[in-house]
Amino acid sequence: MTQTHWRKLRNQEYLGSWDLTDSNGKFIELVVTITKMESKIVKNSDGEKSCPLAYFKEFSKPMIINVRNAEKISELHNTNFVENWVGKSVTLYVSKVKVGRETVDALRIKAAKQPAQPAKEELNSTHPKWDGALAAIKSGATTIEAIESKYKLTEETKKLLL
Repeated sequence: MTQTHWRKLRNQEYLGSWDLTDSNGKFIELVVTITKMESKIVKNSDGEKSCPLAYFKEFSKPMIINVRNAEKISELHNTNFVENWVGKSVTLYVSKVKVGRETVDALRIKAAKQPAQPAKEELNSTHPKWDGALAAIKSGATTIEAIESKYKLTEETKKLLL
């Protein structure tokens, strides 16, 4: 059964920490891709103010980008220009932050986690592609470096290929 965080009933217009919960209510991290940046007048308890908004491919509603998160995106992608952030990925996560006398859950941004690279298959004299690799090296059609970009090679295997 899917459960609804109580804050989702109050603030449905912008992303909040409550949007990063799993079915057990635990906070998760999520890699997202920025699709659009814009400035919009946002209403809050203090009135109205202009805020930068980030839209993500993974969500239908935007996130209000505070100064700390904007600085982090800028640092991660080496540009201060929001137009250059479009198409870039970041990881959203929830952190406890002190606001006045209260500690609250806040959305934060960090580097996008890179997917784990699959382990390279070892190329050796018993591998089905061994003869082809050996022939390609001897003919000059490829290099050890090119083969090593696709396969794991031991020092002994490299000597056999040369």
